[in-house]
Amino acid sequence: MRILKYLLILPLLAITSIINAQDPSGSITIIGGSSVNFYVNSLKKWDEGITLEGWSRIRLRFDDPAPVTTLGWALNVKAETLGIISDSGSSDMDLNTLEIRAISIDVISGSYTGTATPQMVALNNNYIELLSDTQISNVDLIVTISYDLGTKLTNKLLANEPGFYFVDLRFQLISDDI
Repeated sequence: MRILKYLLILPLLAITSIINAQDPSGSITIIGGSSVNFYVNSLKKWDEGITLEGWSRIRLRFDDPAPVTTLGWALNVKAETLGIISDSGSSDMDLNTLEIRAISIDVISGSYTGTATPQMVALNNNYIELLSDTQISNVDLIVTISYDLGTKLTNKLLANEPGFYFVDLRFQLISDDI
């Protein structure tokens, strides 16, 4: 009877190992420029806005060892608040005062054939796709990010009171599943 139990378990183990597939894995790490400060210390900056070119660098890794249900990945960004918050009691700035641009992608391993750069998004408090790609095998990239504050004609800094403003950004890496 003991031999019969083992014979029944072995075929069952073989079937479960065939069906079992690994889930995709990914990570994002800020490797430079995690704190973004805009110093508005002249009338020119107050009028024209401020651009921080190539300020942040994000390392993105994604791998799907068994690409059965994954079509690709997306790097999303959102603000954690409904506005750019003032600490001085003055009115908050609109989120669309701040724009985020992915300006370059350096491939460490794998490949990248996704969203063309520069890719600009106006910030809001819902996730917005910054980059995406269908390459899913051993992707390792460095994404360089720039920030524009008050550079659009419709959202100049002159419309806001002087003060210290802040907003927390959240980046999200997701797999695009079937």
